[in-house]
Amino acid sequence: MKTRILLLNFVLCALLCTAPHMLEAQNNPINPTQAATAFNVFTAGDAIAVKTESEGSWAVGGDFTLDGTLNIFGGVNHYNGDNQPTALVVNGKVNYVSGRLQVLNNNHIKIGDLSTSTIFEYDMNNVLSNTRITPTDGTYDSTPSITLTTSQNTTSIAGDTQIDFEAAFQQFETISDNLSALDTNVSWTANEFNQGKLWLDLVPNTTNVINLTVAEFNGLQEIKFNTLEPSESTPFIINITDVSVSPDEITINSWPNIVGSPLNYAPYILHNFSAVSSTINYTGGAQIYGTIYAPKARFNNRSHFNIDGQIISAIFEQNSGEVHPYIFDTVIDFPPETPSEEICDGIDNDGDGLIDEGFEDVDGDGVADCVDNCPEVYNPDQTDANNDGVGDACDEPEPEEICDGIDNDGDGLIDEGFEDLDGDGVADCIDNCPEVYNPDQTDANNNGVGDACEELDPEEICDGIDNDGDGLIDEGFEDLDGDGVADCIDNCIYHYNPDQLDADGNGIGDVCDTPGGGSASYRGAFNVDAYPIPFKGVVNLEYTSTSATNATIEVFDVSGRLLKRTQNPITKNTEGGVVELDLSDHDIEKQILFVRFTTSEGSVVKRIFSH
Repeated sequence: MKTRILLLNFVLCALLCTAPHMLEAQNNPINPTQAATAFNVFTAGDAIAVKTESEGSWAVGGDFTLDGTLNIFGGVNHYNGDNQPTALVVNGKVNYVSGRLQVLNNNHIKIGDLSTSTIFEYDMNNVLSNTRITPTDGTYDSTPSITLTTSQNTTSIAGDTQIDFEAAFQQFETISDNLSALDTNVSWTANEFNQGKLWLDLVPNTTNVINLTVAEFNGLQEIKFNTLEPSESTPFIINITDVSVSPDEITINSWPNIVGSPLNYAPYILHNFSAVSSTINYTGGAQIYGTIYAPKARFNNRSHFNIDGQIISAIFEQNSGEVHPYIFDTVIDFPPETPSEEICDGIDNDGDGLIDEGFEDVDGDGVADCVDNCPEVYNPDQTDANNDGVGDACDEPEPEEICDGIDNDGDGLIDEGFEDLDGDGVADCIDNCPEVYNPDQTDANNNGVGDACEELDPEEICDGIDNDGDGLIDEGFEDLDGDGVADCIDNCIYHYNPDQLDADGNGIGDVCDTPGGGSASYRGAFNVDAYPIPFKGVVNLEYTSTSATNATIEVFDVSGRLLKRTQNPITKNTEGGVVELDLSDHDIEKQILFVRFTTSEGSVVKRIFSH
């Protein structure tokens, strides 16, 4: 083991002492956190301490903000001839907001910029005491403050640790990118995975890798290693491969539980966030076992669970839980790379600094014809404003989209901007069944009417029309007053009025509406609207009422079968009142339904569509 560490130190020195971008392709085995020199937390920039405890040491490349109470200890590195290890290195200054940082176990600290700090080696009685550090206007006993359990003089606190944070993070970022390029080489059972259980079969004596999206990782409840657990010879890398959930901030709110004895193999697990260059919020799930490797991102620890592993991040906020020093302790194997033959693809395949050399370039613009978006016209900038794959230098004026089932303007969309009532992706102008969801437009008899509509032809529905062509209208539907007009369309359902006279055109029959001939139950305007249409699960019924206090709501399918009846209190003298009708417990996907809304003021029937 000692020989391996010495070899790693030699490799590390070679890496950090050469050009920053040397690690464009990593081929040699390397410990990805070696440049953090066993610090539990290692940041390129600022760190914020709010609360709880860190049993491992911190190295902060920027400023350190104290905004709560934190205990820190566990230093392993000695600097400047100190007789005690250092638990905290701050490359910048300390920002004192609130609380107290307690440096335990006689550990030392280092602060690069003391402009905001006052160091007290003596207490209020001028007696040599354990060192305290406060803001410049503070006193020995004031807060916020940093308190040590040993005496450390100003010279030691100001001592330069010679940590090259910039070079270390150049290496971290390159390694992180190279790790993200590794292919998945472990196996698992799909059935368990679909239930949030990642039960893995690792490959012995190699670096094991799985690539997961943010959504897939958040969907996991547990990780279990079936037969072989991570070890020094069999490390395990989890690459978080995208940030599609939110490009500015991602949240891990369901960190999976690791089954077994994870503390035994926490030093051999690494979570790589190469794709994240903004903010990672760890808010819940389970305890983290293994290293957080996010050299380009801010990592916010806001879960009450502990982190048992290293944290390598651009910025770190410790706001909950504890941090424990399970330092990553093995090397990662990268597959060897061999120079590729140059092919015409816009990439420098053979690594000679030239792209697509040797391939024809008719227009002489420096872009080979095989990838040139306008190969016969000089256009080295390859401008393509509409992203249609044809350079602007060759592009013809874009045609206007018309409603004809064709992508006229070449943008990959058909009939965009034209009405589509049933939401099936086919514009009404060409939809063979425009009021019924039928994206496949099936028309078995080729008569121009979609099967989804033809299937409705023999079913009589309550709409005042002879739908089934048998000479009868709305047969089979309820007709309370026996006037031959079904209630769903009767303008006066409780009084015999086959002529349906409505002199003022207000939707209420004259026998209900006119003085002396009407019923007291039809005193004012009554109306109902339904939304959203089409709906999914719940549909809202917005009503206007002048005197009614109760409503009977009935839902029928197109065959007249009653699906639901409910009694709802409503508010009289109300315009814009809403009743929520929940139909989620019925199998009504993509159906036409009828809702009858009946009060003492009348009855209204609405036709609705479901998703």
